[in-house]
Amino acid sequence: MPVLMLAISACSGEEKEASTWFKADEISTLEMFELTDAEKKVNEDINRFGFDFANVVAQCGEASDNEETNFVVSPLSASYTLAMLANSGDDEVTSAVLSMFGQKDLEGFNTVNNKLLRYLVSHDDININNSVWYSTDFCQLNKDYPTRMNRLFYADVNGVEFAEPEARNLMNAWVYDKTNGRINNFIKKTWPFDLTYFINTLQFGADWFSSFAATATNKADFKGMTYTSEVDMMYKRERAKYIEADDYCMLNMQVGDWSSMSLILPNEGVDIMDLSERFTYDDWKRSMDASEFYAVHLYLPRLSIKTDIDLIEAYKSMGLPEYIQGMDKLGKIPTEWFGKTRIMAFQNTAFDMDEKGVELSAASAINVLKTNIEFPDKEVTVKFDRPFMFVLYNSMTQSVIGVGRVCDL
Repeated sequence: MPVLMLAISACSGEEKEASTWFKADEISTLEMFELTDAEKKVNEDINRFGFDFANVVAQCGEASDNEETNFVVSPLSASYTLAMLANSGDDEVTSAVLSMFGQKDLEGFNTVNNKLLRYLVSHDDININNSVWYSTDFCQLNKDYPTRMNRLFYADVNGVEFAEPEARNLMNAWVYDKTNGRINNFIKKTWPFDLTYFINTLQFGADWFSSFAATATNKADFKGMTYTSEVDMMYKRERAKYIEADDYCMLNMQVGDWSSMSLILPNEGVDIMDLSERFTYDDWKRSMDASEFYAVHLYLPRLSIKTDIDLIEAYKSMGLPEYIQGMDKLGKIPTEWFGKTRIMAFQNTAFDMDEKGVELSAASAINVLKTNIEFPDKEVTVKFDRPFMFVLYNSMTQSVIGVGRVCDL
């Protein structure tokens, strides 16, 4: 049970700071990942979501690294923010999130996510943390909400005033700490009408089971999509499972004691952009099952990739509504917010691969906020394809900042 410093009864006054912070328990780890048959199916669907998520990000994600071609995302990190949202929104939100994972039963979904979290963090190569940040100005938490989020996700639940810069600073400090300083300035800005942030951090780091010798690394050409560049190309001879499929080859490398990495190389003439949009969980499983051990002469470039990606378009294409009606499981919010609550989502990652091993840091967030954007029944198209005027003004004071006229372009 989380540490309840004071029973929450209001979101204002001198009690606010003491009564709105609920620190989660230390995670009770599981040494064995034991699932019922039904739970095994849920776990497989969560894994399937990982590939569906990556496919959709490849199609419509807005990665900022290297002209929007390179990206590294963490489906596992994203899935925990979605799971927290499912346990906070109204029934429509819950149903939409469950459908993204091919599920209908929230409690069954929660059970597997809880077991997965507790098992994964029992190993020293991965650390996962969850937190919920909610507005003390607009939200009165349901009394059992912090206890439930602690029990399911070991999530801190913290009340803040999003209109104040300190809210952003607190969230960024939390992310910075949980990712060992590898993700900084995660939240760029908060807004007075932010309702809540669901934040997950994931920190993975492990050495290759068989490392690359630094003396075997040499300069070599990497023939990219648009240009050829010189890179540090690592080399080793490795015993690894390998398969040649119709349009790619794949090998699996052990990373540390508990993890592995599948490396997928498209055949000559196969577009990496196309393959990344259609490489499914079933493709991966078939290749894993059919692969055999080879003595592999492996040439692999050192990598360092940072990705800052907006996820809302990806989530929308997977069935999550952008505008929602309420957050019933979280708590009470003003009735005037109903139908005007919007979801935003984003993720930052930092990925490094060298002779020693692999490190991935990820921070994911879902932000729920009030918006004035609605789509009324009346609809009109306005096309500014002839001379026009404009007025720029302050929304609160209506001070006229600028006036302009456009005659010719």
